[in-house]
This record gives sequence, C-alpha cells and structure tokens, in this order.
Amino acid sequence: MSIFRHYREAINTALLVITVAAPGGFVIAQQDEPVTEPEPVEQPAESAQQSAIEAMANKPVISIEQITVTGQRSSYLLRAQIEDAKKSLYSSYNDLNLDDEFDVNCRKSDWTGTHIRQLICWPAFFERAISENSQDFLRGNAVLEPVAQLQTQYQGKFDELRMNLIKVAGENSEVEEALIELGTLEAAY
Repeated sequence: MSIFRHYREAINTALLVITVAAPGGFVIAQQDEPVTEPEPVEQPAESAQQSAIEAMANKPVISIEQITVTGQRSSYLLRAQIEDAKKSLYSSYNDLNLDDEFDVNCRKSDWTGTHIRQLICWPAFFERAISENSQDFLRGNAVLEPVAQLQTQYQGKFDELRMNLIKVAGENSEVEEALIELGTLEAAY
C-alpha cells in the first residue's frame, strides 16, 4: 500500500474535519459520511479551495466561543512578576499610608557570602532598627544581632504594619488589587 493511498484512507475515515473558516476563528464540522475520492482534474489552487469551502458549508457547524490556553510560567518569570507586584503594591501603599513609620522601602541587596541580588522590602521602623543595631555594634556598645532576631523583637510592630496595610487596602481598591495580585503570584510560585 502506498503512502498516498494510506493517507487518503485516513482522511476518508476521519470523524472531524477542522478548517479555518474565518479570520480569528475555527469551525468544527461533523463528517457523517466518508469522503469519496474525486476524479483527478487539474484545477487552479483558488478553485480547489473554493470547492473545499463550499463542501464544508453544507455540513452542520459547531462554533467555538472561546479557547483559553494556560501554560506554566517559568520560575524566572514568576520571580520577576513577584518583584514588580511588590514594588507596585508598596508604592501605592506608601502614597496612601499616613504613618511614615510604616512606609515600606524596597531595594536590591546581596547578602554576605553570595553575589545573588534579591529584592528586600522592609518597613522604615525596621530599617531604622537595623541601622541602630549596626551603629551600636561598631561603637562597641552592643552585639550585632541577626536580622531574624531583630524581626522577632519587632514582631508587635510588624503586626501593626499588617493591620495598617489591611486597613489601607480596605479603603483603596488599587492597593487591594495589588495585594491580591501579589498573593496570587506568590501562591503560584
């Protein structure tokens, strides 16, 4: 059996024929009867296409209203989107927040022992606490405390910051949408 004959038989037994019917849309036509092989007649390409369209016009048509394709995002893309969402959220929040102590500042920083820069977003009160701790250490007045330990010491202030962020988000839809977007992206990551 030749390849061409096998191909023709596969076409004849197909149940669905999908063809582009209009710009931007697909039409699926049900084929109830096998396609008979036409007599070899030399036709120009346009008339062959026209006859194929006319043949499809006689078949019942089922239109597809919307096709949605969702793909996986790469980790790199998700991290970049999360960084943009954080910057957008905190920028909107800082504009509407009345207490400057709770303003959140974001910057790229690399930790000791690595050259990988990360986006760090800290509230103003926490940046001040880290700065004071570093200055006290350099003067010899205190021990240099790790960031995690300082976060534990300022847990009450972080709780106040969360409540203030929720309050501002409740009063302004832009901050609320940015907060929801950030949460959605972090959940996908």
